[in-house]
Amino acid sequence: MSKKFVPEGSLIVSTRGRKPDAVRNYYSTEKPLLPDVPLCVIVNNSSASASEIVAGAIQDLDRGVILGTRTFGKGLVQTISYLSYNTFLKMTTAKYYTPSGRCIQEVDYFHKPDGVFIVKPDSEKKVFKTKNGRIVYAQGGIMPDTIIPEITRSNFTETLVKRGLFFKFANRFLAEHKTLPENFEINNQILEQFKKFVEKNNFTFKDSFEINLEKAIEYAKKTKISKRLY
Repeated sequence: MSKKFVPEGSLIVSTRGRKPDAVRNYYSTEKPLLPDVPLCVIVNNSSASASEIVAGAIQDLDRGVILGTRTFGKGLVQTISYLSYNTFLKMTTAKYYTPSGRCIQEVDYFHKPDGVFIVKPDSEKKVFKTKNGRIVYAQGGIMPDTIIPEITRSNFTETLVKRGLFFKFANRFLAEHKTLPENFEINNQILEQFKKFVEKNNFTFKDSFEINLEKAIEYAKKTKISKRLY
């Protein structure tokens, strides 16, 4: 994906590990499809691994700006070794680094006091510079150029998101409506359609109070506490 935007021959990402064969550089090998279009990459805490590589390359090469909240920070490379009896062993062999040399990985698993991994504080983060000299920091995912906090959503909404019901309904809606007017907006009719869609998918929701209450009742039954309590 990065190849479509960055200049040909640009370093996109590199890997470094203990063994020499773990050190590799990956460059853009084609002319960009969109070399001059203004670019903004939107990220949040769920942006991890491959998406962080893209965001880091766009930021370090000053090809565009990053918008949102700091990314997850998954910058480990795993190598799979196939074993007998249809099994395999997955080992961490290297880390990912952006073009400026920043490590994407958030957690330091190799310097752990008392057997517990640590997260480095901001004061210990190393300073790097982008292609045009802007200061960026290492350790802890990709920090956006412009931070926009995410809107806090209710547990009910979060549950709908995790079940993929918004996404599935949008796909179905798009299949039924090939074109949308410029002034399109969600109205009561569409909301009712979504409610029926959720019901057909047998969606159920319980908040933390209901869940804990059910656990308390179950515990009371198991311990034979007076039925008057439930």
